[in-house]
Amino acid sequence: MFQGRWPNVLTVDAKNRLALPAPFRLQSTGEVGDFMIGSIEDPCIYVHTAAQHQAFLDRLGGLGETRQSRRVRNFVLGRFEPVTADAQGRITIPSEMLAQVEIQREVRLISQAARLEIWANEVFARVSAEVQASGIADALEAVFAEEEQELRLQRRAASLAREGNSPTK
Repeated sequence: MFQGRWPNVLTVDAKNRLALPAPFRLQSTGEVGDFMIGSIEDPCIYVHTAAQHQAFLDRLGGLGETRQSRRVRNFVLGRFEPVTADAQGRITIPSEMLAQVEIQREVRLISQAARLEIWANEVFARVSAEVQASGIADALEAVFAEEEQELRLQRRAASLAREGNSPTK
């Protein structure tokens, strides 16, 4: 599976079909309806294989059973639907989903570990420019520093546990 940005700009055809790259299709089960597509928050369409969607559902299940968590699950799950790749590896994307994320023709594919994202080429360029202008280097540095601090705390707690001490003492 590729990671990062697919090197080519792809096009959605007149019938709202998009050919998924072979590296992504090969992760699927090969069964009818083995992809789930949806749009939640970002101005893009998420594409999940069956396994990726199950992992996504498992994470949603961890929200608990409060009224708010049920509403969140209903909102999120109501924005996904199954699609079938044809013999050429194309999926058909509903018109309303394309309109919601401003896709007209040209798209960029971004591979995340948990999904493939389909972005309108213009929207991706705009969002990328916004991220760069916001000081991405500073944001990344802060994230990595936070992760390093968390790792230090975990190592310290494990060390104290081995010694028979509690980190809260």
